[in-house]
Amino acid sequence: ELGLRLIQRKLHKRKHWSKLLKKHFYPEPRLALGEWLAAHRCASSMIDTSDGLSTDLGHICKASGVGAIVSALKIPVVRIPSELQRTGLDPLTLALNGGEDYELLFTLPRKFSIRLPRELEGVPLTVIGEITRDKKVILLGQDGISTPLQPKGWDPFRKKG
Repeated sequence: ELGLRLIQRKLHKRKHWSKLLKKHFYPEPRLALGEWLAAHRCASSMIDTSDGLSTDLGHICKASGVGAIVSALKIPVVRIPSELQRTGLDPLTLALNGGEDYELLFTLPRKFSIRLPRELEGVPLTVIGEITRDKKVILLGQDGISTPLQPKGWDPFRKKG
């Protein structure tokens, strides 16, 4: 998502930021992780985050008739160079609502969580929350305050208002 934001702001031609564009131009689908989860038969749901974590988690929860609590402190975020921080780019907002990352978001029963490796082929795997019976999707903020996690990622059917 950071790469897309650089392009939208016409900042992508600066050579020293070419590394930040790599993930946008050359996405790495997590095939090995998908294969591992299938082989171990432990994932109960899975989606890629191409539309943004906030939106795609909502899809999983709605389809499964459940809710979720996600911890802002556990969500992996991109490091934004200090000169770009002045442009208003926020790492957590990008992680929650930005898309085009093609990371895998998956759920698994708690009993399988001990079998989940910390990383697979150099890619860290991070537990960011838990599924709940309550049908609300909640973000536990960095300040410890819980708020509804609004789906603000890409939705081609969302009306512009």
